[in-house]
Amino acid sequence: MKKIFICIVLLALLGFAPAHSNNLPDINQVRTAYLFNVAKFISWPENSFDNDSAPLVIGIVEQPELAASLSVLQDKKIRQHPIEIRDLSSLNSVTGCHIIYLSDQSRITPDSLFDKVGNRAILTIGDDKSFAREGGILQFVTIRGRLRFIVNLDVAKRQQISIDSQLLALALEVIEVRK
Repeated sequence: MKKIFICIVLLALLGFAPAHSNNLPDINQVRTAYLFNVAKFISWPENSFDNDSAPLVIGIVEQPELAASLSVLQDKKIRQHPIEIRDLSSLNSVTGCHIIYLSDQSRITPDSLFDKVGNRAILTIGDDKSFAREGGILQFVTIRGRLRFIVNLDVAKRQQISIDSQLLALALEVIEVRK
């Protein structure tokens, strides 16, 4: 299963490769591929969408370059849901988002995001060094030049977000308190 996911990510990256002479994708293109592929392995509660064809909304906080990179996803779908990208300049418009990405470069803190999201079924993704431990669901981590991720399964469950076991198997770490 790990090989399948890696192939999907690699194929996605090839589609997002820039026209640079070395043809290596930049970090926003890699994040775009990860966000798209991660979303395929997430299930939200039924009431998260107004109807079967309602958009899956990805909110990007204070990262216009990443939001622009994500525009390549505008014609794609996750299951039957078309993808909609929102460039968020504040946390006032988190309602309606299914995924929110917060960069460690943002002036908005992870705690502010977690307070605003509350227990809503929103997949929070960030790359702050303690994002997952402090209450985010998925944290991007760069190790030896490769983007990896940590999952906080406890927060996901509390927010009624289901993460496919195939995705969990690829995580660098899964945070879960066993009871």
